[in-house]
Amino acid sequence: MFALGVAAAAAAWTQFPLPPENPADRSARAQAKLKHVLDHKPLDTNALAELAQEVSAEAEQNPAANFAAGSAFVALAESTAPLDASLWARAKEHFAKVDEVAMTDALERKRLLFRRAKAVAATASGDPKALITALTSLPSADEPEGELRRLLADTFLRMNPPDVASAARELTTYLGGPTKLQPADLARYRLKAAEAFLSLDNPLAQSWLKSIDASAAADTRCAAKYHLARLMEKENNWKEAVKLYGEALQGAALPADQRAMAEYRTGIDCIQMKTPDAAVPHFEAVLKDKELGPAAAVRLAELTLRSAAPQGDRGKVLDLLDVATRDVAPGTGFRNQYVALTDLQAVFEETIQAYTRDGDFDGAARAIEGYGKVATAGRDREKRAELNLAWANALRDKPATAARAVAKYKEAAAEYSALATNHPTATGAADLYHRAAACQRLAGDDKAALSAIEKITQYPDLPAEVAAAAWVEKGDALIAGSQYADGIAALEKALTAPGPSATVARVKIAIAYLDQARALAKTSTAPATQTEAQKLMETGQNLLAQVAASGPAESQAEREAQQQALYEFGKLLVAQQNLPDAEAQFRKLIQTYPTAPLAPQSKLWLGSTLLLIARGDGPGGRPPADADRKLAEALKLFQDLSGASDTFTRTQADLRLAHTTLLLKKYDDMPALSEKLAVRYRGHVEELIVQSMLCSAYLSADRPESAARTLSEMTELYGKVPASDFNDSADEYRRAFWPAWFEQVKTQIAKRQQPKP
Repeated sequence: MFALGVAAAAAAWTQFPLPPENPADRSARAQAKLKHVLDHKPLDTNALAELAQEVSAEAEQNPAANFAAGSAFVALAESTAPLDASLWARAKEHFAKVDEVAMTDALERKRLLFRRAKAVAATASGDPKALITALTSLPSADEPEGELRRLLADTFLRMNPPDVASAARELTTYLGGPTKLQPADLARYRLKAAEAFLSLDNPLAQSWLKSIDASAAADTRCAAKYHLARLMEKENNWKEAVKLYGEALQGAALPADQRAMAEYRTGIDCIQMKTPDAAVPHFEAVLKDKELGPAAAVRLAELTLRSAAPQGDRGKVLDLLDVATRDVAPGTGFRNQYVALTDLQAVFEETIQAYTRDGDFDGAARAIEGYGKVATAGRDREKRAELNLAWANALRDKPATAARAVAKYKEAAAEYSALATNHPTATGAADLYHRAAACQRLAGDDKAALSAIEKITQYPDLPAEVAAAAWVEKGDALIAGSQYADGIAALEKALTAPGPSATVARVKIAIAYLDQARALAKTSTAPATQTEAQKLMETGQNLLAQVAASGPAESQAEREAQQQALYEFGKLLVAQQNLPDAEAQFRKLIQTYPTAPLAPQSKLWLGSTLLLIARGDGPGGRPPADADRKLAEALKLFQDLSGASDTFTRTQADLRLAHTTLLLKKYDDMPALSEKLAVRYRGHVEELIVQSMLCSAYLSADRPESAARTLSEMTELYGKVPASDFNDSADEYRRAFWPAWFEQVKTQIAKRQQPKP
């Protein structure tokens, strides 16, 4: 029974005839009628509505009726329109006027507290914690529960933090029983239950979402589709998620925040489905969103960079990165819950790399400028240094931009030096100063390069190998400036360090001694000077021999040093006419390091050494017994090198190929070979040299007429060879050599043409 607690009202209702009415009697009579309506089942809601208004009006004159009026509006709301805020507000208003202290009946007081809590909860006001206590204190067994479970759920959700688990429990109970909610409102509460279970990561959420049917309002249906799509993503069902997001986005019912998220997530799911082109319009749709816009811009930048679209489309990337960092104020850092800072940094670096690779250095510079907002400390400066270096490399080979290239090298060096100054570790600073020095050398400023290297050697706590490498570099720079004593002293500091630098330093010291010896020998023929030069030469040669004789090196730096030692030692032995030992050095280099940068030149020197040995230029002055075998090996080496990419190596191999063919007395092969090489070197001194060997072949084959014809062609060619082709590197490259050679050969031809007795 919905007890009103007004005993007098019941008595007045049963008396007849009625005495003349006064306000108190009239109020009592109205309350008695109300009790009768509430006690009668089924409830006459029309009568209840009329009596609620009547009792409410009586309460203006009789405050004691406020409890009855409030109770009437609670009953009316729960029986007709549970979500009618005006009914609950009327109930709350009347309950607020009840003098709780004046109520002598304990049960009536409990009913007041309970029903008032319902009204306050229904109007989303009051302290949630206090309301929960009141709502869970049912005054009596016969008190109608009504909308209690729904109101409890709503109140649990208003707590700070929300008690989602309790709300989900109450909603499950409420929605599992009878309710006066309209279908659209019922669907909305099913959505609320689903959202509670979603936040609890409870699989029941999906069944609640699927229970929302066409009777739901458009916004409820769209929200359900949206949440179902999120669940499909958890199951990696990207296709179904995209479909559900599409349905949620139809019309304008979805709230703006969920609409933006649906667009963004559709883009992400399209990427997961490997349909990136389909993702683009969805990301573009949210670029203006405060939170999702930067994340979408990052994803669009990634897609644009990696698409097969024309390079021109990359211009969009810079604008997109501007969007991604639009809200980043200097010094505040990047914060976005939808895209990680590391992802944004990676896209910036990929953009800088792409623009640099494509030669769009201005675009790369703009990207670096934006990168400065989000890069880790100094990283943007490092990328700017790398860009300036690449930019300079692209400019240096054109006379019109050579000066600008120097400026860019200088800018790169300045960035590296600035980074080194602020670097927290000595090793890191050393690496940056090393890069700065390399850029200064490329700019042609050896003094500035040396200054950068000297800063490395000033660090007291460098690892031994790092310090040794710096001393090697400093020694190199000093020797390049002809400061041999200081350079060798610097290199000697690296000799005692563990690691590859000691080997590298030993080779560089050796070459420095050899260079000094050659320079000194040219200054004077005095015995003392020559003796000193010889000592330097022997010291350098001994150092080269030590490295050349060592076993295979482990580190790349040591391998390169040993290759250099073998190569230089071999050349030195050739100059000393120690051809067998020279042959051994070149063979070791080629066999140990067949793919080394010096391997092609070593093959050229090995072939030349074999040719000299076979010709009898070594000790004893006579060809060895296996001369033809050595010539055949040399021929094979020169044939292989005839296709070398290096112009000098290829040219010298071609000339030696012709010479070796001549020494092998393959005279019949010479015309075809000479024609082939003449085409390659048409109009240059190399054609003249090749033709001279053809002429010699004709003479050796006793074909003076062919020799005479070739000589005539050579004489004509000689006048056409440009002066720039001639130099002092060898006899046949000197212009003055050829007239005398022509006369000598002309005499030989004349003798061959004389009739034999």
